[in-house]
Amino acid sequence: MSSNLRAIQKRLKSVTSIQKITKSMRMVSAAKFARADKLLSDVKAFGLGSKVFYNNFAVEKETKTEEGLVAFAVTSDRGLCGACHNVISKRAGKSLESGGENWLVCVGEKAKSILRYRFADKIRLSVAQVGQKPPTFLDASRIVIEANSLGLNGMTWLIAYNRFESIVKYETSEMIVTSSKSIVESVDLYKFEIEDPEDLVDYLEFSRPALLFYSMCESSCSEQSSRMTAMDNASKNASEMIGRLQLAYNRNRQRLITTELIEIISGASALETKE
Repeated sequence: MSSNLRAIQKRLKSVTSIQKITKSMRMVSAAKFARADKLLSDVKAFGLGSKVFYNNFAVEKETKTEEGLVAFAVTSDRGLCGACHNVISKRAGKSLESGGENWLVCVGEKAKSILRYRFADKIRLSVAQVGQKPPTFLDASRIVIEANSLGLNGMTWLIAYNRFESIVKYETSEMIVTSSKSIVESVDLYKFEIEDPEDLVDYLEFSRPALLFYSMCESSCSEQSSRMTAMDNASKNASEMIGRLQLAYNRNRQRLITTELIEIISGASALETKE
């Protein structure tokens, strides 16, 4: 066997192994996506209710600059899912350009690895071990408690995440979580007819982890669908490459056989001529 045939055969074996891996990863992602989609459908109303509440308290740019802004980049620790982590990190990083006392909270190692080059001095909190298991309200609560312990609870929060729309589409979005001080001082608070001030305090304490949990579920679902699509495309590309390599292998093998036959026939003819 010629060195060219050996090289093609080695490459063919390598691509076939990669295709097996991508197909397996697609199957795993499909199973995880089904769980993430079910979790999101259960959590959506839970998060949208809090989102509607905060939408009533628009924060002016001057107020954000005065109070400071905390940008949460909601990603995970795992890659191979297209650009879904990049777009979230880009959105979170863009929000820091407004000036003032701005900070970053990286939910997931991917956000940290992307943002640390431009905003290393702005990263106040980084959370790892995200994405290995489905997100829970307890996970979100722990992140919020840790952020509060760093003195970030008195600032307006911006949560950057991917909103799941379909199995082949997601939309990079952001939620503005107005600071408790701005809500208490807002003239729009009367709309809710809150009788006991303690109820408002309790709700504000609950709503922040609720919104973070909701955004983690949205991003998780978007990530799994994106990874499933990426692995499906990778498997198709591997299949096309295997076809081209198989064709090249067969052509080279046929050329080698033809060359050997010509040499044998030529040798036999030369012997007959001598006789």
